[in-house]
Amino acid sequence: MNIGFDAKRAYLNRSGLGNYSRNLLRGLIEYFPENNYTAFTPVVEATRFHNYLEAKQNVTVIKPRDTMRPAFHPLWRSFLIPRSFSKLNLDIYHGLSAELPSSLLGKKVKQVVTIHDLIFLRYPQLYHRVDTAIYDKKTKQACKNADVVLAISNQTKADLIEFYKVPENKITVAYQSCDPLFSKPANAEDRASVKSIYKLPDDYILFVGTIEERKNLLQLIKAINSSPLLKDIPLVVVGKKKKHFDEILRYISHNIIQNQILFFDAIPTHLLPSFYQLATVFVYPSIFEGFGIPIIEAMFSKVPVITSTNSCFEEAGGPASKYVDPNNFEELALAIESVLSNKQLQQKMIIEGLEYAQRFSPLAAASSVVQVYKSLM
Repeated sequence: MNIGFDAKRAYLNRSGLGNYSRNLLRGLIEYFPENNYTAFTPVVEATRFHNYLEAKQNVTVIKPRDTMRPAFHPLWRSFLIPRSFSKLNLDIYHGLSAELPSSLLGKKVKQVVTIHDLIFLRYPQLYHRVDTAIYDKKTKQACKNADVVLAISNQTKADLIEFYKVPENKITVAYQSCDPLFSKPANAEDRASVKSIYKLPDDYILFVGTIEERKNLLQLIKAINSSPLLKDIPLVVVGKKKKHFDEILRYISHNIIQNQILFFDAIPTHLLPSFYQLATVFVYPSIFEGFGIPIIEAMFSKVPVITSTNSCFEEAGGPASKYVDPNNFEELALAIESVLSNKQLQQKMIIEGLEYAQRFSPLAAASSVVQVYKSLM
């Protein structure tokens, strides 16, 4: 099969949608090398991922002409990309992040789109109205035009049916994976180096995610501040700071916990597994997600997971993780205390979590998507 992809996020996003795109493309290329893959991207940067693609004989990377101004790149993605489909003899075009070209020249090419979430409809107050309108229009149009809609969780599938009335038989749930680096134990030297460079404590609670209201970091900080048993346990936060960070700083400044929290804005992907593997427990109290890749990153890294009830979290975390009401910091504090105080429970969560995580391996994720491609042929 000849398969094309919207690789914009794979090149330009360092988290979330970018991780999904990069991980899926790697999995398809590695486990299904009999196919030919074309990645369309408005910008090419000499990253580790680009170098990986360039080294593969069955991969082609296509970008706009160098003379095209960046302001016209959205038009290139929507209207000009399809003009190359016949020349490339594409069978399928896969929009990896809720977008498809506005024109596919008579729909000779089968269309697949991945929808990650509809959070902008469930929680519109978290988004600018203009952004919500744009996301809504693009996602709705992509669902209408696609031959198959891939939902990354049953939660997202339910939202597609509820908000957009997408026919259930048009939706396939295809779970995502994470970077294979997380399933490889870092050697002692690398872990010691990371610990030294970033001055990480011997034991700590880990949070990984963008620092925005929905990720609910403030509730985790309140949980730690409310518990005498947790006030000596450092919190390590890895994530891009957004406007909500100011509210967190105000809370911290009024409580005696400034020295207990370490913030890291951008950690290179190859070093992030050590942050997980050195942690005592991973806490992810997000309000709502389409899936929650950090949860499976933690399970592959052999770290106990505490996360939220509802949404997709039990799909991602499985029976080995602990679940709490994300709006109840006292309940969250009790859950953290129970894990930190019980080595036997930690080991049980680690062993069972790693076993459950295998359903999200790169091979499993790529295989589920290839089955969709084959069904269209």
